[in-house]
Amino acid sequence: MNAPPRDWRLPGPEARHGGRPSVMTAHKLQVAREMYASGQYTVAVIAKTLGVSRASIYRHLTCTDG
Repeated sequence: MNAPPRDWRLPGPEARHGGRPSVMTAHKLQVAREMYASGQYTVAVIAKTLGVSRASIYRHLTCTDG
């Protein structure tokens, strides 16, 4: 007999992880933080350099830095 399907909200190896993957890798986030902290780069320049949107830069910097 087959086991009933697991609820996706429950933790475990069979739980599903949905959603779109983040465009900001750990390395990109570190570079963005360094560029932003230097004060020499605008958010637009940082976003263009890393190949992400300005919204992604703001989202990730404000979540962790402010």
